[in-house]
Amino acid sequence: MTKIYLPSVGLLRATWVTGVLLGVAAFAPTPVVAQVSLANSWTSGLTHTAGAGSDRLLVFVAGMENGEPDGTLPIPDRDLTSLTWGGQSMTQVEDVVICNLNTTPRYFCGRIELWILDEAGIQAATGNTFVPTWTGEPDLGFLEEYYFAVTLQEVDQDNPTGDTSDNSGLAVDPIQLSSALNVAAGEFVIISGFSGNAGDYLPTATYTEAKDSSLASSTNAVSYKAITTGGTEQPSVDFNGSANRHLILGAVFKEKQPTVTLSVDKATLAEDGTDNPATFTATLSETFNQSVTVDLAFSGTATLTDDYTRSGTQIVIPALSLNGSVTVDAVADALDEFNETVIVDISGVTNGTESGTQQETTTITDDDPLPTVEWSVASQSNDESVAAVTVTATLSAVSGKDVTVPYTLSGTAADPADYTVTASPLVISAGSASGDVTVTVVDDALDEDDETVILTMGAPTNATLGATTVHT
Repeated sequence: MTKIYLPSVGLLRATWVTGVLLGVAAFAPTPVVAQVSLANSWTSGLTHTAGAGSDRLLVFVAGMENGEPDGTLPIPDRDLTSLTWGGQSMTQVEDVVICNLNTTPRYFCGRIELWILDEAGIQAATGNTFVPTWTGEPDLGFLEEYYFAVTLQEVDQDNPTGDTSDNSGLAVDPIQLSSALNVAAGEFVIISGFSGNAGDYLPTATYTEAKDSSLASSTNAVSYKAITTGGTEQPSVDFNGSANRHLILGAVFKEKQPTVTLSVDKATLAEDGTDNPATFTATLSETFNQSVTVDLAFSGTATLTDDYTRSGTQIVIPALSLNGSVTVDAVADALDEFNETVIVDISGVTNGTESGTQQETTTITDDDPLPTVEWSVASQSNDESVAAVTVTATLSAVSGKDVTVPYTLSGTAADPADYTVTASPLVISAGSASGDVTVTVVDDALDEDDETVILTMGAPTNATLGATTVHT
């Protein structure tokens, strides 16, 4: 038995009996935009015309039984090692085999295999014929091969992971998958059964819901069912008491996942909160039968809590819904500052994919007035022996911006004979309430009159002039 990775599809089942397809059943959820569904009907043989639709998957099921005529020597079971359709290589999903020596005596082997081809392969195909390549012993007295195909649509082409299971036994009737398949609403499961005895066998047992309809004859049987809720399925096939080789296999395929885009309803927010909130919305390309979780990353120049609050960092879009959102509220403060940004990116998606790179920004516009700036005192006097004098410029309120204060020098004292001074302009850094100018006094031996140094403020940047603009 070999299990091989397969792309996603939806819910089907098929069953054989020695050259008889016992059943093919399709299971789909409550109708939504993108559920997996049949693009056409099951066909038998080695030709199949793909049905029309988007995100299609071609599913091919092969059944084989061969036997050695006298039972004296065991023979290798035949294996389908490669398969093409229209020249395009298909991928094996699952297979199961059983061999035994019966009372004829004759040595028999039975096998079921399931193969698929994705949308890209369907489009690239140049015909509608399957070409199987079998290895192992050819016809040594008894050989039967059976082929069935169907086209599905709205199948996940990129993330087709699904559970697989199988089982085999002699005279095990009914025969059940050895492990349960986890099935979400909207997904498909393919179940196929085989018996060494021909007859009318329907795959009706142990599903959570009865089949919708079926078509049966001595050569094949088809049934399908709309699954309304997810859960687990561990079906079996009843062969009506047949004491022979019995096989069953199953595989889960996933429906196409939606893509996610991000939008914001307001490019700007007033800092005072009068137009709160800004709503960031994640929107799906189509509804999905499971909830979709969109993880968000926040960045920008605005600071969480100080400048804004948010309702969450994750958007959960419920099953069968198209969108969900989080909100951002501006936080008012008294700080004059630059406009600040809140940038939101999609950092991850569960049950969907980001459509390219999604990023949205809202800008919080500042509404606080400029602070005033003035000298803290209008004058001061010091002896010539004092090494340095500090002149302080004070803001009426702390600013979120650097405040630049130019000043000019005048007075009777001479620079540098009597003093030196910090070069203009004075810069009061953002977040600071004041800044200092240092006047360094030159202590000379001259007997002279008292001298003055006058600092006069010019027009500041990011502030306005207060009352005391001249310091002596």
